[in-house]
Amino acid sequence: MSRTNYKTNQKKLIVDFLKDKQDKHITIKDLEKYLNNNGKKVGLTTIYRCLENLLKEGVVNKYKLDNVSGACFQYVAKKCNHPHFVCDSCLEVFHMELFDILEFENKISAKYGFLIDPYKTMYYGKCNKCK
Repeated sequence: MSRTNYKTNQKKLIVDFLKDKQDKHITIKDLEKYLNNNGKKVGLTTIYRCLENLLKEGVVNKYKLDNVSGACFQYVAKKCNHPHFVCDSCLEVFHMELFDILEFENKISAKYGFLIDPYKTMYYGKCNKCK
């Protein structure tokens, strides 16, 4: 097996896992655990490099849920155009529908000339379970 093919197979394994879990936000540790538990020895450096490439390609989004935990990644079949809510207590992530926030973003743009990037927007607070 050539070195290029080997990297392609690792990338496919990572993309397939992220696709399967596309409704979840996956950490590097989640990926490493999955790969190792399924007999696929993929080093952390390779996982990081692959995720960075997938970010550049627009295949995954990267989220930082808090200042303590590592980043999370999520497969996107198409670019998500909605912000996220993150619970400060349990760190659960909720997706906000675009129509809920579009009026707010339009007002910000009109008043301040600032265009909000919904791909990176995170709102923090308490979910129903934790409030």
